[in-house]
Amino acid sequence: LGELSAVIAHEIRNPLSGVGISAQALSRSLHPGDFHEANLKNILKGIRKVDDVIKGLLDFATPKEPVLTPISINKVLEEALFISTPQVQESQITLEKSLGKGLPLVLLDQEQIKRVFINIILNALQAMQSGGVLRLRTARSAGRRVMVRITDTGAGIPPAILKRIFDPFFTTKSQGAGLGLSISRTILEKHHATITCDSQEGKGTTFTLLFRVQPDAQGW
Repeated sequence: LGELSAVIAHEIRNPLSGVGISAQALSRSLHPGDFHEANLKNILKGIRKVDDVIKGLLDFATPKEPVLTPISINKVLEEALFISTPQVQESQITLEKSLGKGLPLVLLDQEQIKRVFINIILNALQAMQSGGVLRLRTARSAGRRVMVRITDTGAGIPPAILKRIFDPFFTTKSQGAGLGLSISRTILEKHHATITCDSQEGKGTTFTLLFRVQPDAQGW
């Protein structure tokens, strides 16, 4: 599946790049208010969406090895939340944070794990179209682990769908390639971390992530 994704991405990206260059050249030649201006904007917008899907395919096909450094899991989660702040504000969501104090450092690739957190947070916001509560919690967990829990009070996920949410290319959304959670799980596996999802229809969804602490961490 990974090899197929890489081939598809390569075969689509090359002609797509040519289309994009031509569309940009045409847009620069138009006069303000030209009839075709709106059409070209839609073309360029569509190209960007397709390119985002291609990037997802390539990430799935050739996941990068993480560069592990000791870092506070709270810091990474806060940075992911900061990047997601505009969407949180637009969604009129109530945010509740309960971040554990004195947590040991975790060995991880900051940018990769930040991406995982952002993906889960944005999924949570999409599940609460009519508002709700987004809860973020970190704490120590058994087995020398640090836990991150992200909960929404959205519509919840039906059991039949819940079993497939980590499958590549599976999605119930009108947009997107269905790779976000699949790539997130792959990233976590490379960190020797785990992710589980519990959901109840009409009540909400909780993602629980467990990370290993540094081998020499004190207080365990």
